[in-house]
Amino acid sequence: MGSLRIRRGLNDEELRRVLGDRAPKHIVEWARRMIGDSPHMAYYIEWECVEKPNECTSDADASRALGGIKSVFDDRNKGVSDDKKVTIKWFKAEYIPPILVEEVIELIREKGENEAKRVLEGWVDAYFKAIGALRKVLGLKENLLEWDDSSIRLLSDFVNNIANYVIGGLAANQLMGAASQLLISVLTYIAFKKEGENILKEIIELWESLKKLRVEGSDDFYELGRLLVYRVAYAMGMSYDEAKEALMGITGLSMDELKKRVDEIERKIKELENNIELTRQEKRAGIETADVDEFAKGGIYPNVRVENGELRVRVEDGYHRIVRAGKFNELIDEVRDRLLKRGFVVVVGPKGIGKSTLAATVIWELLANGDVGRVARVDSLDSDKYSEFTTFIENYGEELGKDFGKLLILYDPVSTKAYERADIGVKADIQKYIEMTIEVLMKAIESISSEASKPLALIVIPSDFYNTLSEEMRNALEVYRLDVSQGLINTEFLAELIKEYTRTKSNPNGCALSDRELSELAGELAKFDSGQALIARLIGEELARSNCSAREIKELISKAKGKAEAFIILHINGLFKVHEDPDTAKALGRNLRIEEAIR
Repeated sequence: MGSLRIRRGLNDEELRRVLGDRAPKHIVEWARRMIGDSPHMAYYIEWECVEKPNECTSDADASRALGGIKSVFDDRNKGVSDDKKVTIKWFKAEYIPPILVEEVIELIREKGENEAKRVLEGWVDAYFKAIGALRKVLGLKENLLEWDDSSIRLLSDFVNNIANYVIGGLAANQLMGAASQLLISVLTYIAFKKEGENILKEIIELWESLKKLRVEGSDDFYELGRLLVYRVAYAMGMSYDEAKEALMGITGLSMDELKKRVDEIERKIKELENNIELTRQEKRAGIETADVDEFAKGGIYPNVRVENGELRVRVEDGYHRIVRAGKFNELIDEVRDRLLKRGFVVVVGPKGIGKSTLAATVIWELLANGDVGRVARVDSLDSDKYSEFTTFIENYGEELGKDFGKLLILYDPVSTKAYERADIGVKADIQKYIEMTIEVLMKAIESISSEASKPLALIVIPSDFYNTLSEEMRNALEVYRLDVSQGLINTEFLAELIKEYTRTKSNPNGCALSDRELSELAGELAKFDSGQALIARLIGEELARSNCSAREIKELISKAKGKAEAFIILHINGLFKVHEDPDTAKALGRNLRIEEAIR
């Protein structure tokens, strides 16, 4: 074989002949640095030796191997114009890899010339199919060394914006190392962006070709497979070993495993792109949405989250479990069933009785059970936002819902920032914004013609605000209204609430109050005009601070005379010792908008 290694002096002229005038600059500069002033030679078998093997070697085995290679390429190039004929190239140089000649010699010895030719035909066919697949999927130019402009942009986008999300979100796979995961993710992403629905075709073509070029029972490729490794390594900026590991990992998969992995990557890509698009549309519509995981972390109700699989609500001393006693569970079922059957529910009841907690619990169950995929929280809507909001729910129903699931729209104004905004700080303005938002919300939903695309809608509103809505609005909402007063102002429920809020970090079991004492407190609490859930919490916290003594709490209840606001004011007076410091009274009054009452 030594006589086949044609030697040429590697000066600038020869470098241009081998690499071509358009070879990558860093490759040319590297070669020149290597050459320096010392003599260097380029060793390779020129393609001419295929045409005239006897002129290149006197070795009979090598001559037969070259003849076999010539026969395979002649058959492949039959009827093809000279400019379209295929050869083996590295940069501009056409050549025969010496190890390929050695492999063909070995094939002829083992199988005879006819069978050796058949095997070689399979190798050559697989080699060029793999090149075609790489060119098409990755967007490499004909030499497989340069990227087209669109692929450069896609690769940059993948590296900067996609890779961590996609690769980090893939399930662990013992059959694929990191290099294989990276390569197949890049292939899938670029194919996804370029080919759309035909995403698998070229990747499967590459997989099939690589399997034919893999040495059976070995972690290596035949020489034409190694050439592909070099090309992939150069194109992807990998080392040879990394590229080899990547391609070997792909060939180690079965067809089903490959399809499963590509499908998984495609899903992650779609998921990320849909998330990006969802975020864009949310911003334009002026809303925020959350899926089951985001909701569990406080994404919709900041004071509600999931801990150890249990929905909990945050107060000053930490998170407490949501009490599901009395008629609370019945209300959960009723709100959920109405939403799923009618698509629209308006929860009404006095302030502070637990309506938002009820809504949060219903939403959590709908998300956890897959009845809805995302919940969108609306703070306020007006005529200026109508178009953007309607566009959002239309697009979600028609496109995004296929991946994210059914949409639930939540409007709970009293527990949102809208209620605290300085520009709508007085009740009249709050009322105006609530009515306007409900009107826009209903109009937008009614504009969706397809029932399947329509979102569900849950409105949570205090009775006093509901009762001051226009008659026309109340008539429109009446069929959807669910008054939860009786269910939430329930002594069994309130007793359990009080007991729950006596729990602290230092006393996780809470106060050991008798059922009779709890029942008495809950009974008095049920007589208040509003705020029962809030006051139950304050009672529980005060019991915890008072070493479980109910004496002071009973005095507060007696003095309040069934007025929630009075109880809260008395509680604040005692907690902050307002009567001892007038400045504290003024500060609290400004913040709580009850300065006159505190005085």
